[in-house]
Amino acid sequence: VCLLIALACASPVAARWPAVGGGTGTAATADMPTGATPTTSVSGQSVTVSWAQSPFAGSTLGARGGGYEIKRYAEGTTTAITPGPGCSGTNTGSADPRLCVEANVPIGRWQYRVTPIIGSFVGTEGPFSPVAVVIPAPVLNSVTAQNPAAGVTNGPIAISWSAAAGATGYNVFRRVSGGAYDYATPLNGSSPLTGVTYSDTTGIDRITYDYVIRAVAAGPPPGASADSNQLSARV
Repeated sequence: VCLLIALACASPVAARWPAVGGGTGTAATADMPTGATPTTSVSGQSVTVSWAQSPFAGSTLGARGGGYEIKRYAEGTTTAITPGPGCSGTNTGSADPRLCVEANVPIGRWQYRVTPIIGSFVGTEGPFSPVAVVIPAPVLNSVTAQNPAAGVTNGPIAISWSAAAGATGYNVFRRVSGGAYDYATPLNGSSPLTGVTYSDTTGIDRITYDYVIRAVAAGPPPGASADSNQLSARV
Protein backbone atom coordinates (compact mmCIF):
# COMPACT_ATOMS: atom_id res chain seq x y z
CA VAL A 1 0.00 0.00 0.00
CA CYS A 2 2.83 2.40 0.86
CA LEU A 3 4.49 1.72 -2.47
CA LEU A 4 1.26 2.34 -4.41
CA ILE A 5 0.64 5.61 -2.56
CA ALA A 6 4.20 6.75 -3.24
CA LEU A 7 3.87 5.96 -6.94
CA ALA A 8 0.54 7.77 -7.19
CA CYS A 9 2.08 10.95 -5.75
CA ALA A 10 5.32 10.80 -7.75
CA SER A 11 6.18 12.30 -11.11
CA PRO A 12 5.31 10.20 -14.21
CA VAL A 13 6.94 6.77 -14.04
CA ALA A 14 6.39 3.20 -15.18
CA ALA A 15 7.14 0.31 -12.82
CA ARG A 16 6.59 -3.46 -12.62
CA TRP A 17 7.04 -5.95 -9.78
CA PRO A 18 6.12 -9.59 -9.11
CA ALA A 19 2.89 -10.21 -7.21
CA VAL A 20 4.57 -12.43 -4.61
CA GLY A 21 6.55 -11.81 -1.45
CA GLY A 22 6.78 -8.61 0.51
CA GLY A 23 9.07 -5.69 1.28
CA THR A 24 9.69 -2.24 -0.16
CA GLY A 25 11.52 -0.80 -3.15
CA THR A 26 12.35 2.49 -4.84
CA ALA A 27 12.07 3.73 -8.42
CA ALA A 28 13.76 6.71 -10.00
CA THR A 29 11.45 9.33 -11.52
CA ALA A 30 12.00 12.16 -13.99
CA ASP A 31 9.89 15.29 -14.27
CA MET A 32 8.72 16.19 -17.77
CA PRO A 33 10.62 19.30 -18.91
CA THR A 34 9.43 22.61 -20.28
CA GLY A 35 10.01 23.32 -23.95
CA ALA A 36 12.89 25.64 -24.84
CA THR A 37 12.33 29.05 -26.41
CA PRO A 38 12.69 28.48 -30.17
CA THR A 39 14.41 30.76 -32.62
CA THR A 40 12.66 31.59 -35.88
CA SER A 41 13.75 32.86 -39.27
CA VAL A 42 11.78 33.49 -42.43
CA SER A 43 12.54 33.23 -46.13
CA GLY A 44 9.61 34.22 -48.32
CA GLN A 45 6.72 32.25 -46.82
CA SER A 46 8.88 29.49 -45.28
CA VAL A 47 9.59 29.66 -41.55
CA THR A 48 12.48 27.75 -39.94
CA VAL A 49 11.96 26.93 -36.26
CA SER A 50 14.97 25.79 -34.19
CA TRP A 51 15.21 24.91 -30.50
CA ALA A 52 17.53 23.30 -27.98
CA GLN A 53 16.78 19.80 -26.72
CA SER A 54 15.24 19.70 -23.24
CA PRO A 55 17.28 17.92 -20.55
CA PHE A 56 15.68 14.70 -19.34
CA ALA A 57 16.89 11.94 -16.98
CA GLY A 58 20.56 12.88 -17.23
CA SER A 59 20.51 13.22 -21.00
CA THR A 60 18.21 14.92 -23.51
CA LEU A 61 14.62 14.14 -24.33
CA GLY A 62 15.48 13.15 -27.89
CA ALA A 63 18.25 10.80 -26.76
CA ARG A 64 15.70 9.12 -24.45
CA GLY A 65 13.27 8.47 -27.29
CA GLY A 66 11.12 11.54 -26.80
CA GLY A 67 10.19 14.31 -29.20
CA TYR A 68 8.55 17.69 -29.58
CA GLU A 69 5.25 19.09 -30.82
CA ILE A 70 5.29 22.50 -32.50
CA LYS A 71 2.30 24.85 -32.53
CA ARG A 72 1.79 28.18 -34.28
CA TYR A 73 -0.31 31.05 -32.88
CA ALA A 74 -1.50 34.27 -34.48
CA GLU A 75 0.12 37.14 -32.60
CA GLY A 76 -1.98 38.19 -29.61
CA THR A 77 -4.08 35.00 -29.52
CA THR A 78 -4.00 31.79 -27.48
CA THR A 79 -5.61 29.54 -30.09
CA ALA A 80 -3.10 26.93 -31.27
CA ILE A 81 -2.76 26.22 -34.98
CA THR A 82 -1.26 22.93 -36.14
CA PRO A 83 1.50 23.88 -38.59
CA GLY A 84 1.70 22.51 -42.09
CA PRO A 85 3.94 19.67 -43.34
CA GLY A 86 7.50 20.07 -42.17
CA CYS A 87 6.57 21.11 -38.63
CA SER A 88 3.47 18.96 -38.03
CA GLY A 89 3.50 15.74 -36.00
CA THR A 90 6.15 14.84 -33.43
CA ASN A 91 9.69 15.99 -34.16
CA THR A 92 12.08 13.25 -32.98
CA GLY A 93 15.82 12.56 -33.05
CA SER A 94 18.91 12.92 -30.89
CA ALA A 95 20.50 15.83 -32.77
CA ASP A 96 20.72 19.01 -30.74
CA PRO A 97 19.38 21.55 -31.59
CA ARG A 98 16.25 20.34 -33.36
CA LEU A 99 14.63 22.19 -36.25
CA CYS A 100 11.71 22.11 -38.65
CA VAL A 101 10.67 24.17 -41.66
CA GLU A 102 7.04 25.10 -42.31
CA ALA A 103 6.37 26.11 -45.92
CA ASN A 104 3.57 28.30 -47.29
CA VAL A 105 2.95 30.09 -43.99
CA PRO A 106 0.18 32.68 -44.48
CA ILE A 107 1.12 36.35 -44.49
CA GLY A 108 0.94 37.78 -40.97
CA ARG A 109 2.62 37.95 -37.57
CA TRP A 110 2.95 34.57 -35.86
CA GLN A 111 4.38 32.93 -32.73
CA TYR A 112 5.75 29.39 -32.35
CA ARG A 113 5.92 27.24 -29.19
CA VAL A 114 7.50 23.86 -28.47
CA THR A 115 6.10 21.13 -26.19
CA PRO A 116 8.20 18.11 -25.04
CA ILE A 117 6.58 14.67 -25.38
CA ILE A 118 7.72 11.17 -24.45
CA GLY A 119 5.33 8.26 -24.75
CA SER A 120 1.98 9.36 -23.36
CA PHE A 121 3.55 12.01 -21.13
CA VAL A 122 3.43 15.68 -22.15
CA GLY A 123 5.66 18.41 -20.76
CA THR A 124 5.01 22.13 -20.41
CA GLU A 125 4.69 24.23 -23.54
CA GLY A 126 7.62 26.61 -23.86
CA PRO A 127 7.70 30.38 -24.39
CA PHE A 128 6.56 32.12 -27.58
CA SER A 129 8.94 33.01 -30.39
CA PRO A 130 7.58 35.65 -32.80
CA VAL A 131 8.09 35.89 -36.55
CA ALA A 132 6.59 38.08 -39.27
CA VAL A 133 5.81 36.68 -42.71
CA VAL A 134 5.56 39.74 -44.91
CA ILE A 135 4.36 40.31 -48.45
CA PRO A 136 7.18 40.97 -50.89
CA ALA A 137 7.06 44.42 -52.43
CA PRO A 138 5.52 44.44 -55.92
CA VAL A 139 7.56 45.58 -58.91
CA LEU A 140 6.29 48.72 -60.63
CA ASN A 141 6.73 48.01 -64.34
CA SER A 142 5.54 51.16 -66.08
CA VAL A 143 4.09 54.61 -65.41
CA THR A 144 3.22 56.20 -68.75
CA ALA A 145 1.44 59.42 -69.65
CA GLN A 146 -1.37 58.91 -72.18
CA ASN A 147 -2.67 61.35 -74.80
CA PRO A 148 -5.95 63.05 -73.85
CA ALA A 149 -9.13 61.67 -75.37
CA ALA A 150 -11.09 63.93 -77.73
CA GLY A 151 -12.60 66.83 -75.77
CA VAL A 152 -10.51 66.10 -72.64
CA THR A 153 -7.80 68.49 -71.43
CA ASN A 154 -5.55 66.13 -69.48
CA GLY A 155 -4.47 62.61 -70.43
CA PRO A 156 -4.39 59.84 -67.77
CA ILE A 157 -1.31 58.12 -66.36
CA ALA A 158 -1.33 54.37 -67.09
CA ILE A 159 0.27 52.36 -64.25
CA SER A 160 1.11 48.64 -64.21
CA TRP A 161 2.98 46.37 -61.79
CA SER A 162 3.80 42.72 -61.17
CA ALA A 163 1.77 40.60 -58.72
CA ALA A 164 3.29 39.89 -55.28
CA ALA A 165 3.07 36.43 -53.72
CA GLY A 166 0.50 36.27 -50.91
CA ALA A 167 -1.10 39.61 -51.76
CA THR A 168 -4.88 40.01 -51.78
CA GLY A 169 -4.82 43.58 -53.14
CA TYR A 170 -2.76 46.65 -53.96
CA ASN A 171 -2.76 50.34 -53.11
CA VAL A 172 -1.38 53.09 -55.34
CA PHE A 173 0.31 56.15 -53.84
CA ARG A 174 1.21 59.38 -55.64
CA ARG A 175 3.10 62.52 -54.81
CA VAL A 176 4.08 65.64 -56.71
CA SER A 177 7.65 64.84 -57.69
CA GLY A 178 9.96 65.53 -54.76
CA GLY A 179 7.09 65.87 -52.25
CA ALA A 180 5.79 63.41 -49.62
CA TYR A 181 3.51 60.38 -49.99
CA ASP A 182 0.27 60.28 -47.99
CA TYR A 183 0.16 56.60 -47.02
CA ALA A 184 -3.12 57.09 -45.16
CA THR A 185 -4.94 57.95 -48.39
CA PRO A 186 -4.32 55.60 -51.34
CA LEU A 187 -4.94 57.12 -54.75
CA ASN A 188 -7.38 54.28 -55.51
CA GLY A 189 -9.51 54.97 -52.40
CA SER A 190 -10.25 52.80 -49.38
CA SER A 191 -10.71 49.51 -51.29
CA PRO A 192 -7.49 47.85 -52.48
CA LEU A 193 -7.25 47.01 -56.18
CA THR A 194 -7.44 43.33 -57.08
CA GLY A 195 -5.75 43.74 -60.47
CA VAL A 196 -2.27 44.91 -61.43
CA THR A 197 -3.13 48.02 -63.48
CA TYR A 198 -4.54 51.44 -62.67
CA SER A 199 -5.37 54.60 -64.63
CA ASP A 200 -4.79 57.86 -62.77
CA THR A 201 -7.15 60.44 -64.26
CA THR A 202 -6.80 63.08 -61.53
CA GLY A 203 -3.44 64.58 -62.45
CA ILE A 204 -2.96 68.23 -63.36
CA ASP A 205 -1.60 69.31 -66.75
CA ARG A 206 2.20 69.71 -66.93
CA ILE A 207 2.77 68.34 -63.39
CA THR A 208 5.23 65.47 -62.85
CA TYR A 209 4.14 62.78 -60.36
CA ASP A 210 6.00 59.97 -58.59
CA TYR A 211 4.22 56.64 -57.96
CA VAL A 212 4.77 53.60 -55.69
CA ILE A 213 2.64 50.50 -55.04
CA ARG A 214 2.10 48.59 -51.79
CA ALA A 215 0.71 45.06 -51.71
CA VAL A 216 -1.74 44.20 -48.90
CA ALA A 217 -3.02 40.98 -47.35
CA ALA A 218 -6.30 40.48 -45.53
CA GLY A 219 -4.71 38.35 -42.79
CA PRO A 220 -5.21 37.22 -40.13
CA PRO A 221 -3.62 39.47 -39.13
CA PRO A 222 -3.62 42.03 -41.98
CA GLY A 223 -0.35 43.29 -43.40
CA ALA A 224 1.22 45.45 -46.07
CA SER A 225 4.44 45.26 -48.05
CA ALA A 226 7.15 47.84 -48.32
CA ASP A 227 7.03 50.30 -51.21
CA SER A 228 7.67 49.12 -54.72
CA ASN A 229 10.28 50.83 -56.81
CA GLN A 230 9.32 54.35 -57.80
CA LEU A 231 8.52 55.54 -61.32
CA SER A 232 7.44 58.98 -62.54
CA ALA A 233 5.45 60.55 -65.35
CA ARG A 234 4.38 64.05 -66.45
CA VAL A 235 0.71 64.66 -67.26
